[in-house]
Amino acid sequence: FLSVVRHGSVSTAAKLLGVTPSQVSKAVNRLEDALHVTLLHRHSRGVLPSDAALQFLPRFEQAVLAMRGLEEMDSAARQLTVV
Repeated sequence: FLSVVRHGSVSTAAKLLGVTPSQVSKAVNRLEDALHVTLLHRHSRGVLPSDAALQFLPRFEQAVLAMRGLEEMDSAARQLTVV
């Protein structure tokens, strides 16, 4: 979702993520279903974020940063050796 919003395109986001546009669309659709909102307005030249998407965007970005931080902590913990 974040990549789609940043690039304004499902296909561009898919390329950058290394997946198919169909996979990206399905993931966004599942997110929309889970939140009971429309996140993207789709049109022939790409997509635009909805008002709801703009409200959720900062929280999604925070969640991604938090997940990356946890991944880094996990990686660092795995590199520790017990003496």
